[in-house]
Amino acid sequence: MTVSFEMPSVPTAPTDATLDGLRSALQDLPKPDRLEGIRRLAPAVRAALLAFMERRSPKSSSPSSSRPDAADEAAPAPPPPHTAPRGRAARRLCAAGVRAVSSLKYKAHVDVKALRIYTRAYARRELALQSQEALWRLRSALVAASTLDSEFWDRPEEVCQRFREVLCACGTSPEKLGLAVYVSLRADRWLGRRFHITTPVLPLLDALRLHSRLLRARDLSWEALREAWLSAPRPKRSAPGAEARAREARWQALGRQAARAARAAARALDAVSRGAARERREALRAAASSSRAAAGAARAAAAARRRAAGLRRERWRWLRRKDLTTEELLRGPPAELACR
Repeated sequence: MTVSFEMPSVPTAPTDATLDGLRSALQDLPKPDRLEGIRRLAPAVRAALLAFMERRSPKSSSPSSSRPDAADEAAPAPPPPHTAPRGRAARRLCAAGVRAVSSLKYKAHVDVKALRIYTRAYARRELALQSQEALWRLRSALVAASTLDSEFWDRPEEVCQRFREVLCACGTSPEKLGLAVYVSLRADRWLGRRFHITTPVLPLLDALRLHSRLLRARDLSWEALREAWLSAPRPKRSAPGAEARAREARWQALGRQAARAARAAARALDAVSRGAARERREALRAAASSSRAAAGAARAAAAARRRAAGLRRERWRWLRRKDLTTEELLRGPPAELACR
């Protein structure tokens, strides 16, 4: 597979953070795509990336460790463990409603975290709305529990028990609702926002266990997520070639990440270049202003010296006059010729 790159040609001197992001994105690519991505980098970005990696490499490492495709480069730090969203994020956590599955059938549904939950089909919309009220209360209880306890979803048996308790308080149960549950998980860090890991409909406890396993794997690494994904049940139509699709989705996401990292590095260098140019202009303006001030002071000093020399000459002429009286000699030169 060939990953499509759109690398900018802006000359830059990116910050270490953007260069580290670019290095990580390139390192995760398959080698042919990694080499193509490096080739498409702007020369200044490529040089800055190489210098950055040489600075990071220990002196005892082999020469190959300074190349962008070195296998022993440090892997990117894993993201923090998933935590329960709060505030507006918690309100956006799920979607709920009644959906018409045909002109005569209605289903209540709700989305919580990566769980997609819906009821059996009802012939009357009023019955679907009653079930929707129970699902809405279930959603509120799950969101509240996950807000108070960030590890709530890591205990599927407890989550399953909470399901039953809330529905029982509403006068119903998963069996009465004909509850169907499946997982639809998005892993932005590893697969981008366009791809969802989707399972078939599963029994409630099985779906919760798989949901917990996929969430933990997503927070660990791509390898952990890939293993959990490939070991999970899959819809029949997507079972053949699942591993190839997973690999291609990952490569496409890596290609997009590498392109974004290259653009970020280029923007960072462009900002550094603009800042350096601005500092040079300010330094030149300051130097020019200082030079003008020094030249003005020199001209003023020269004019003062010329005036002093002219006064000395005039005093000397006055003292050499033949018509001076004794009184004038005693009084001295006139005020305009006095020493200043």
